[in-house]
Formats: sequence, structure tokens, C-alpha cells
Amino acid sequence: MSTGQFFFLKTVDSGDGNTFNVPWDLTNPFLHIPPVDPGLNLSNLIQRLEHLAQEECVALTSAGPANFHRVFRAEFKSGVGRFIRVQQSYLSEPGVGMKHQIPRGQLHSELATIEYIRIHTDIPVPRTYLYEDGREGDVGAQWTVVEEMPGVRLGVMWPSMSTQQREEVCRSVSSMCTQLLRLRFPAYGSIYSSHMHSQLFSIGPMQFKAANELDVVAPPLWENCGAFRTVRQWITALARGDMRFASSRKLRPQDTSQREHLLQLLEHHTPVLDKLESLCYGRELCTPVLIHPDVSFDNILVDENDPTKVTALLDWEGSQVVPLFATSLDFLKSIYPPEERQKLLSIMENEIMRQNPSYSKALGSDLCTMLREIYLRANASTTWINLGPSPWGPWLDGRIIKELADRDLIPSETLALFLSLSSKHSVVAASSMSV
Repeated sequence: MSTGQFFFLKTVDSGDGNTFNVPWDLTNPFLHIPPVDPGLNLSNLIQRLEHLAQEECVALTSAGPANFHRVFRAEFKSGVGRFIRVQQSYLSEPGVGMKHQIPRGQLHSELATIEYIRIHTDIPVPRTYLYEDGREGDVGAQWTVVEEMPGVRLGVMWPSMSTQQREEVCRSVSSMCTQLLRLRFPAYGSIYSSHMHSQLFSIGPMQFKAANELDVVAPPLWENCGAFRTVRQWITALARGDMRFASSRKLRPQDTSQREHLLQLLEHHTPVLDKLESLCYGRELCTPVLIHPDVSFDNILVDENDPTKVTALLDWEGSQVVPLFATSLDFLKSIYPPEERQKLLSIMENEIMRQNPSYSKALGSDLCTMLREIYLRANASTTWINLGPSPWGPWLDGRIIKELADRDLIPSETLALFLSLSSKHSVVAASSMSV
């Protein structure tokens, strides 16, 4: 088994007894894995399985394709079953290898995240038995052997579930999300570990779900993706487009202008953003929390006899540690009709807030909405999306400015920043603004 060697620069205590190492060392040879031939050698895969398990593999069957990996079920002579996940894209275009679509270190980060979740929460996740990075070239890709989890996909059971059962399973998912929100981390990025079963974890560069758009030519540059110690660093990297997949599509002049204007404003208001994190209400909103990137029907397994009981939460690919204000309750997107989805989302949101009152207090604040405004504009600054004038402009111009300032809920400097974002004035105009 190839585990490679890790180098750590500084150990940081996250404050709840867990140890992390930040920043990530970009010279780590384990993560400089050369591209492999996209051809998968199943015969060699079976031989490797039998060699490592010291047991005959009597069957290797496809468990269905996924966008960027293939899943097999291996059954051994003793009757034990294991799932084999091979990182190989079904969606690669001719001449565009999966190395262009899948960020470096993605599978390794996902496995580290799952192990961290397994150790520090009660969320049911599969145990990882083996990881090989594909450098030997005999199989033709990175691959891992994981535990076969019980249950069936929630999407299979959903049509036959009663309204009460649907509401109950949503509450179960909410409880898992609450556990994630209670975890604490020292920086923004993604989770890594020194080896597969290590309990020494690191916060390193942000990971992302793989991209399958035809215009994508390369993943984000590793060295530009963190880890980030401050919200300002993270927001600025988003606004610059450091964490976007490189595209062959060119931005329009107005899109470039939108990005440059936002970057100038962020640079001008650097002291404001840095100060915000030191204030008690700002600190809470900026708390680094772990998010699952895709809580969907396909990634939730439930008990076949009791579909209200979740037996596994799968697919942690692209998991990130982000500021609390950047999280959203955007689950189960395939629920239809929209009225039912909205009702279930309300149930989930109320359950999370019931179990975590501080979450409710933080995300229900005006300051949180304003920070999300900055986040959304930074995230859209290198796309074709034009958010238009900020809706906070007229709102902040009214009596609420005085009310918030009088109650010392939002510093006047912060209000000036949001007013700047809502206007089309230059940085010079923004700098002369007083509240």
C-alpha cells in the first residue's frame, strides 16, 4: 500500500481537543501524483485485491457508474463483500483526460474527511480499508477499498414513503448536519491526513467536486486554494477566481470590470474585514465549519425496513471548511413539487436551530446576510453572472443604519463597505463615505 510521506509546518489546536497542522506543505510528494493512463486494467485490479486480502476474489461486479469514478463490488471466497472505488471519469471528452477535471489530492482529502467524521461524530460513514494512488501504473488509476454499508438509497424508497416518514428522515439528516456544525477547525480549506488511519489531520487547500463542463481545461491551481487563515484571504481568493476551474470561455469586458471593482473595494476595506473577525458577533459568523457538498437522494442510505433510519451518508468528495455565514440549507434538490421541498427544508432548518441555538442566532442576523452578500458577489465575480446593484443599498440608507450603529451591532466601517458594494462609485468615492 502506498501512503507516501507528509511534511507539516506548524501544529495548531482547534480549541476542542483536536490537533490540526496548518498551513499545508505544497512540496508534499504524496500529492504530486503523475497523471495515469485513463485505461483501467481490471485483471490487475483483481490481482492486487487478492494479493492484499490474501484471499480469492470470486466476483467483481459493477455497482453502477458515477460521474468521475467507477464503483465495483468485490466478493471474496469467504463471503465478505467490499466496495472498490476507482477514480476514473465516465465523462472525459476525447483528448481531455480526467486530470483536467479532477483537482489534485481530491480522493485523498475525501478519505481523510470520512475518517475524521468517523472518529469525531456519530454520522454513519464507510470505513476505508485501502488506498492506492496509482503511481505503480498496474491498475491505471487511483483506487480505494471501502466498507460495504447497509441500506438502500433514499431515492429508491422515497416514492413509497408516507409524509410522516419523509419528515422523520429529514430530521435525521438535520441531526447529522448539526454534528458537522459543532466541529471546530483552525482555518478554511479541506481536511487531509498523514496516512489512511492517522488521527493527525491537516487543513490544506480547498477541494472541489470535479467539473464536467466542456469548456473546462484545468482544475484550480493547488497553490492558490489555501488553507486560508482569515475570511478576507478566502473572500479575496474567491473574487480573484483563484478557486475556479480554468475555462476556455473568455469573460466579457463588463465581467472583468465587475471583478476588478470588487477586488479594489476588498483591498481598500481590508482593515474592516480583519477587524470584523475579532468582534464577538463577527467571530461567531466566521467560525470555520465543515460542509457536505451534496446531501442528495443518491448519497443517503436508509434502512429498507425503516426508511426513517439513515444508515450512511456517502460521497464526501469536495468537502470544504468554510465560514459559518457561507453555509446554506440547500438539501434534497430533487424533491418535487417545490411546495413539499420547501416544507421539508423548513422542518430541517427548525431542527438544526433547535439543536444548535447559536446557529439560529448567527444566521438570523443582519450582519450574516450582509456577509453572504459579499460572499455571493465574490463567488460570481469571475463568471457571466451579474448580480446587479446590492439590495442592501437602499436598506442601509434608511433609519436602520442609525439603529444598528446605536446598538453597536455593526461597526460604521462595515456599513460603509456594504454601501460601497451596492453602488457603482469608485473606491475614492467609497473612501470618503461616512455613516
